[in-house]
Amino acid sequence: MRRVSILYGLIILLIQPTVDAQKIEGITWTTRHSAPVVDIFPEHPELKKVMSFGLSHLTEPALMQIAGAGAAPLFGLPSDSAQELQHILTKKYQEVANDPLFVTAPSALAYCFRQTHLPQGYATLYAPKRIGSSTPTIVFLHGFGGSFLAYLHTLIKASPDAMIICPAYGISSGPRIPSLYLTECLSAVRDQYPMLNTRPTLIGISAGGFAGFHEYIGNEEHYAQYICLAAYPKAFGSSDPIKQANKESKIRILVGDEESFRHDLRVKASMIELRRNAPHTEVKTIAKHGHFFLWSAEKETVQILKDWLGKD
Repeated sequence: MRRVSILYGLIILLIQPTVDAQKIEGITWTTRHSAPVVDIFPEHPELKKVMSFGLSHLTEPALMQIAGAGAAPLFGLPSDSAQELQHILTKKYQEVANDPLFVTAPSALAYCFRQTHLPQGYATLYAPKRIGSSTPTIVFLHGFGGSFLAYLHTLIKASPDAMIICPAYGISSGPRIPSLYLTECLSAVRDQYPMLNTRPTLIGISAGGFAGFHEYIGNEEHYAQYICLAAYPKAFGSSDPIKQANKESKIRILVGDEESFRHDLRVKASMIELRRNAPHTEVKTIAKHGHFFLWSAEKETVQILKDWLGKD
């Protein structure tokens, strides 16, 4: 009887559709929901020159290392944050540049910073070594500045066996990203990898973290969980994720202990209300780190993400 069971298991394993991959690619789809064109450069002409040249002639790691301290406006940061950002970006993008998997990885930045509207969506996609019906899926919403390869590089460390989908939505996924845009993105990925059959974990960072709450709350049946990085739940228009969260919501929030909003009494009150409405909410902090803890405290952040992704 035991032999029959083992044989049956082997047969199921053999007939299960799988793909041998591990690559990073860009995918596109036709859409009416792409991000509006926004020019963030009028006040930063020198950065505009660097970005315009770099987007056409350089790889993303080379461009971001050259941009250095001047890249602060790309992240919506004041100039006094430039030195810290320069150190973090240089170190991180040196690592990205030296990773064989990223040598030919396409950058989404040219799409994010385009100056003409396109009826086309774009996402950067990481396909793991083996893809089957049980392969975990992650959808990642980027912050202000565009969809950087550095985000994906860190996410792969946290979940190397997952299909990781990074939709590019102009220069910012926040404060909201159209649900239809994400639905179209997932549909395009599943057209290419029809064996995928798991509910994705939604992850959002910074501006994408705010947007992720509005996407997740009310759509819990479509996602395994929501992980928010460097942001918190905040009402936008008629959408209030704090009041609309419920016992079915599975929310995890990770922030830097030195984030300015950590000391805002209104944010503290909203977090109390969120936990009351959504008892599965879990909150953790990264001690002695600020907004860029994803890279400045990467090892600790990756371990927390591994733990959370293992609970979906």
